[in-house]
Amino acid sequence: MTIVVPAMASALALTLNAAWPSAEEMALYKARRYGAQAKECLRVVDQNGQPVVGARVWGGLQAGDGYNDFIPIRGMTDTNGEYVIQGKCTNRIRCDITKDGYYDSEFLAAGYGYVHSVKDGKWQPYGDKVEIVLKKIINPTATGVCYVDRKIPVYGEWIGYDFKEADWVRPWGAGKLPDAMIRFTAREVGPFDFGYKMELSFTHNLFAGVIRRKKDVCSRFPFAYGAATNDLYKGVIVFEVDRTGAQKRIWDQLEDDEYLIFRTRTKVNEKGELTSAHYGRIDGEWKFYELHGMWIRGIYFNGTPNDTNLEDRDSFKDVMQRKRQREEFATSQSSGK
Repeated sequence: MTIVVPAMASALALTLNAAWPSAEEMALYKARRYGAQAKECLRVVDQNGQPVVGARVWGGLQAGDGYNDFIPIRGMTDTNGEYVIQGKCTNRIRCDITKDGYYDSEFLAAGYGYVHSVKDGKWQPYGDKVEIVLKKIINPTATGVCYVDRKIPVYGEWIGYDFKEADWVRPWGAGKLPDAMIRFTAREVGPFDFGYKMELSFTHNLFAGVIRRKKDVCSRFPFAYGAATNDLYKGVIVFEVDRTGAQKRIWDQLEDDEYLIFRTRTKVNEKGELTSAHYGRIDGEWKFYELHGMWIRGIYFNGTPNDTNLEDRDSFKDVMQRKRQREEFATSQSSGK
């Protein structure tokens, strides 16, 4: 006997089968909702790759829907600089790694349920090895200038900018020496049709220029300790944004995870050899189109000629402030406040 299945019933069966979650999808759903076992094997080393013994690990594993639903992480690295984070987790692991005499670092594993799979009740990969760099505090020097906000005085012309004073040179500002010459151009048609360009030139000083670097985003001191004297410093660099409609054709600015090392105020001898220079860094972000202004997160200018040190007191003060906060928190916990 032949059984004829109506077309509507057949389509409904296919739809139900297609919508039914697989075993893997159900396991992932349960792990996101109720948690699965996570394991991360940290190895903490200094800037030279040597293990850091007795570093404090302080944080938590997210164990619910909110950031305040967490299982505490409290411990110290062993003689190999290692510490194992292990426990039930729904989505996120975060902890600070600290030790006196070092800049704090952070371990962050966010979005477990969206970048990891789950098997046998465990997030995969299980027991992943992660290296965390804890940089030593070596020689903090002068403090930099943070959060520079300046109106762009003129478009289409070269303007001098003084890194030490963090301002335009006269007559546009209080700057004295032009460490960089900057020229802005702009096209504004509408909210989704615009273009802005910022050109930096250091060619008025021999051997002056910049190097673009990525930050070590896990560290409270995400920069190089010093400027390399033999690296190639670019005499001209261009940042540009350009958008037409929904398309971002060009989008290149100094972002929050980047910074610039600069060499400026150079002097040469009669043979054309570099004899003196000042070094520093632009901390990023460096934005130049919002409200016709220019915004820089921070500038560090080393005022000692030929001193390549880029380690500033602001970073050191941040470490000491965070240390005091942790001590106050620990005291309040022990006293039951």
